[in-house]
Amino acid sequence: MYCTKCGKELPQGSGSCMYCRAAQHAASDLSVIRPASKPLDKNVILVAVLGAALVVLIALIFIVLGSFAQDERTDAGSGRRIAAIDDEDEEDEERSNTRTRAPTAAPATAAPASAYAPSPTPAYTPAPASNPASATLAGEALEEEILRIRAIWDYDSARINANEYSESIIQNGVTAYSSNGEIKRIVAAADNGNEYMRVYQYDNGNFVFAYYENERDKSQVRMYYKNGILFRLRYTDPSGSFLDYDNAFDVDNYVAWQKSTLKEAYELHDSATRTRQ
Repeated sequence: MYCTKCGKELPQGSGSCMYCRAAQHAASDLSVIRPASKPLDKNVILVAVLGAALVVLIALIFIVLGSFAQDERTDAGSGRRIAAIDDEDEEDEERSNTRTRAPTAAPATAAPASAYAPSPTPAYTPAPASNPASATLAGEALEEEILRIRAIWDYDSARINANEYSESIIQNGVTAYSSNGEIKRIVAAADNGNEYMRVYQYDNGNFVFAYYENERDKSQVRMYYKNGILFRLRYTDPSGSFLDYDNAFDVDNYVAWQKSTLKEAYELHDSATRTRQ
């Protein structure tokens, strides 16, 4: 045993210390000095802290990646239909090729006659064919001509958006775009006399395409021309469904669309030409 005061070793059962005379207790043998607890190693603490930080970082990475994945799924599922002529997609084109041509009913009421007075001597009026049917396109030739016209449209759209074409106001709500003195496109806003926004496309002085959009119900009409003859009319209803009418000269409304569209396209082209002089 050891002295509870001075700590020196004593014979077992001693009642007092022979060195310092301090009284000893019977349970003093239980008070043997034990080694002090060893402090935690600093390296162990550092490793534990770094491990916890790493777990938190990994958890944050998984949360962020999961958020991005959810955003992508949301974007993919929220597709919107853009009602514009600039991009008629390939699926649209494939469905177009399978449509029945020359239906027995017209797609919509013909556009109202133009409110613009014609020129006494129009500068831009091609001579119509005596028999329109003899001047029409069909099959692969028809589809190739449509692709050619769309390429013209896309090219001029890019130039207009880049402000590379001259812009002039013909009349209130009517704008013409030209390059090197050549009229490329004319845009007429809807007004009290016509509920359609109208766009007329020209190529080397020839009227080749018209795009109409109804400001009220957003239905659309696209008309493709060659040598002053309408060879395809596409009507798209407000839901996005469409029908193509090719060379349907036996349908009254088809002919009415051709006449009213040609009339305004010629008059506006002539007016734009005179405005630039």
